[in-house]
Amino acid sequence: MVLLMRTFAARSGKAYYEAWSKALDTFLRWSDDEVWDWARRFEHRLNNPDDLLYNDTPMQYVAGLLIPDRLAACLSDDERRELRRDLRYAIEIDGTMSTLQENFDWDAARTRVSEILARRGFGLPERGTPP
Repeated sequence: MVLLMRTFAARSGKAYYEAWSKALDTFLRWSDDEVWDWARRFEHRLNNPDDLLYNDTPMQYVAGLLIPDRLAACLSDDERRELRRDLRYAIEIDGTMSTLQENFDWDAARTRVSEILARRGFGLPERGTPP
């Protein structure tokens, strides 16, 4: 995957964007343009190193996107929150900033997320097939 050259005043903004880009490619097979279209809503916050956005891990913002619409429609608000939390922790393992590390195992995270969704009868898009 080639990251588009997005510039951010805050170094942590670049790190968050790169984590989002890698996650959305790994889990949903989004293109760079799709990631940017989604992330654009956070652009002003990514440029402010003191923004409260950084109080949460990057995956806090991505986890909800991993819940298929058909599944979300069947869940209560509490069930959606619980599933979003479970997906986030499945990615991060320990609820930390681990996805910002260069050696983070995205394939293992994809497997953990897939297992959670499979228990509910859903899955992630397969590699090599159109979205």
